[in-house]
Amino acid sequence: MGVGFLIICLVILVMALYVNRYIFQWHRKRMRVIRRREAELELMLERKRRTLEKINERLRDSRESLRMFERLAAREQLEGKEEGVDWLLRSRAISLNQYIQAKKLAEKSGKDPVEACLEMNYIDHHTARLAMQQEQQGGSPPKLSDAPAAGSGEEEPVGKGETPEGDATP
Repeated sequence: MGVGFLIICLVILVMALYVNRYIFQWHRKRMRVIRRREAELELMLERKRRTLEKINERLRDSRESLRMFERLAAREQLEGKEEGVDWLLRSRAISLNQYIQAKKLAEKSGKDPVEACLEMNYIDHHTARLAMQQEQQGGSPPKLSDAPAAGSGEEEPVGKGETPEGDATP
């Protein structure tokens, strides 16, 4: 009975070592999977944080633009006079950032802000004419939707010495 008991104990010990080794390998594999997943999630979290920062920055810019637009609208109401570039902004032909850039260029070069918008390709010639009409008449010009559609067959009159693009002929 002593030898049989010893063999049974030895078999149990070998099985316990085998089970221990199997559990240790399983644990090591699971930890590798967990670490890899953790690294992926940290990377995803960092990307989401950067995206959130960009969105917050855009939100701050939008809020600032809105406040600036409200100040411009209040100034416009107080003065009672609307410039052509203000009409472009109000009719959404240009964005607030384009409005600001056009104003800066107009101040530097001594041009009209509508001409600056045209120079920076923010608007086309037809829209520039509408804005100029607004500035001269003080009333409301035709809506931008009244502009002839591209390819509609309607041609805008071209002034003497101008090409349809608005450049002087040599």
